[in-house]
Amino acid sequence: MKKYDLSKYYVFIFIFLMYFIPKYFEYTTFVKINGVIQIINVLKLVSYALAIIWWSINILGKKKIPVYYYILILFLLVYFTYEAFIKDRNNVFIVLLFSLIFEEKYMRRYVNDILKISVFLYVLTIVACFCGVIENVYRDREKFGTTWTAGGLGFEYSGQLAMMLIPIVFLYYYKRSDKIKWYENVLWLCINGIIFIQARTIMAFGLVVLFIITFNWQKLCRRKRKRTILEKSYIKWCPYIFALLTGGMLLAYRDGNVIGKKFDLILNGRLSLGVAMIKKYGVALYGTTFVNSTKPAYEILDSEYVHMLVGEGILYFLIALVICQLIMEASIKRQDAYLTLIWMMILFNAMFNNGIFNLVMNPFGIILSVSIKDIFRKKHFGKYEEVNQVLL
Repeated sequence: MKKYDLSKYYVFIFIFLMYFIPKYFEYTTFVKINGVIQIINVLKLVSYALAIIWWSINILGKKKIPVYYYILILFLLVYFTYEAFIKDRNNVFIVLLFSLIFEEKYMRRYVNDILKISVFLYVLTIVACFCGVIENVYRDREKFGTTWTAGGLGFEYSGQLAMMLIPIVFLYYYKRSDKIKWYENVLWLCINGIIFIQARTIMAFGLVVLFIITFNWQKLCRRKRKRTILEKSYIKWCPYIFALLTGGMLLAYRDGNVIGKKFDLILNGRLSLGVAMIKKYGVALYGTTFVNSTKPAYEILDSEYVHMLVGEGILYFLIALVICQLIMEASIKRQDAYLTLIWMMILFNAMFNNGIFNLVMNPFGIILSVSIKDIFRKKHFGKYEEVNQVLL
């Protein structure tokens, strides 16, 4: 049985990496090399086809899975397949598709493998840039009355250099969990500081610092056997809370509130651009024609919540929030406080950046279908590390 489980995992990770690695390179200036983007597109399409085939094979062998789970999954598949292939809004569809071929017993092995691959690709990109193989894209931005010049070190823009560090930190800390030592905290804070000096991205830098502080606070509380907010059931509502806070900031800026204007300055114009895009495209039940673009004008909505509301529409936005709630609820049910913390950070970051439904920026999105399945289970299932011991 162990060999059989390992064989299934190798099939899963092969299919997944056929998507993950090409998708990673999309965020780098490797795509400016002739032929690279074509290879990326072909590999991703093949990975989709293989994922569908593998899921179809596996579903025949499933036993004792609640019928309500299948009904909900079928609804989500139909809806997000339509959004992906008819309206070209494929973020949730891709996460859902790969999550369907993922099993909970793979979790620790998956985290370990994706961490190694992410570090390798991150370092490879930076080294290739220093060696002159790919371009280092520089960008000037006005911040606090001065001009900040930042380089991407091989990523398409400087912000991505900082954003791609976030999943690496999350994966590393989740892998180490209670074994994290003080010098590991110092190491990652130093790395985060070095990346900030190059990328000049305040939000990504601040998120990593906040995560490390909160993680160690949770670790200390666990050691003292004290329950924290991360173990409370009401934390599952944080997707809605962060979405409402985003809307509140937009309203504050629109109404000319002094606080709203200050937030817009700190957030590098995200609020003013969000208000402008809502005014131009509106908010519709089934979405608008809006897509992130810099041509002919700069029209980028960095906030995941605002982008879904304006681009994908109210229905898509609400379904996505429910999915996030179910993921949070499942991690709380498993009493996996560190996973709950990571997802809370991802959902908080979505107020200012994209990435909830992006398996490169959020590899933990792979638990989507597992989390939905957990909600319908009557039996309590333990933390992923407990379930996964047979594979380690």
